[in-house]
Amino acid sequence: MLSINVKYFTKEASLERAIETIKKSGFDTLDYTPDLKNEAWEKEMSDTMSLIEKHGLSVHQTHAPFNRYGRWEGIHFSAVENCLKATSSMGAKYMVVHGDEFRFKEEEYTPEKALEYNYRYFYPIVEKAQESNIKIAFENVFEDNVTKPRFCSRTEELKALIEKFNTDTVCCCWDTGHAGVAFGEEQPKKILEMGKYIECTHIHDCGHNKDLHLPPHLGNINWDLCMDAFSKIGYNGAINYEMVYGNIPENLIQSFLSYLKKCADEFTIN
Repeated sequence: MLSINVKYFTKEASLERAIETIKKSGFDTLDYTPDLKNEAWEKEMSDTMSLIEKHGLSVHQTHAPFNRYGRWEGIHFSAVENCLKATSSMGAKYMVVHGDEFRFKEEEYTPEKALEYNYRYFYPIVEKAQESNIKIAFENVFEDNVTKPRFCSRTEELKALIEKFNTDTVCCCWDTGHAGVAFGEEQPKKILEMGKYIECTHIHDCGHNKDLHLPPHLGNINWDLCMDAFSKIGYNGAINYEMVYGNIPENLIQSFLSYLKKCADEFTIN
């Protein structure tokens, strides 16, 4: 299954044009989250779903807001709840979250406290997700050079959080770019460590120890070794591209998508 975050292309093209081109380029499904800061997010979602269904696509996964940089202060938990509601309404299977929340101003950080905090913080979300047959996928992150540490930047932390919930409702979204920054050449080993917990992905390349969200082969990741690791853990989920930076001109979107499709076709996961 081949997927991509559709909003990336709406920087230069209409939403319908982006969806139509993605479909024509051989993609099966989409990564899409409505603008949850917009009071009319439900209407946006409904209108977008009409276009998605019109062109024979579906939504595979969403991405809940994260408050690492204070952009959702005071409204973060309600926004995650709304994201779960959207995920259910759209029929998506996975909602990706960052397990790096912590009240740094109120208590001293330790990995043990962060584990407990994120477990308690997301427990109500996991319960609601279970009722809706949605999987909560905690994403691997990386230390981002701010003054506060970041939980789930290490596989042992991510694995401990997933295992603490002790339910099939919780899994891992493996972000190859984040792992490239965090682990470098050891990424294949880290994929093997996470093993069966990996059920969905954010696929992109990185370079110069930065999270650049590049297309495959334009950065430093060894894709042959990473795909071999995915194969060894029995991964059979979607190849889901997560593009972020840059603006692809509308007349080049088709070519860009064709390149991504060809890369995915050549990824070997047996």
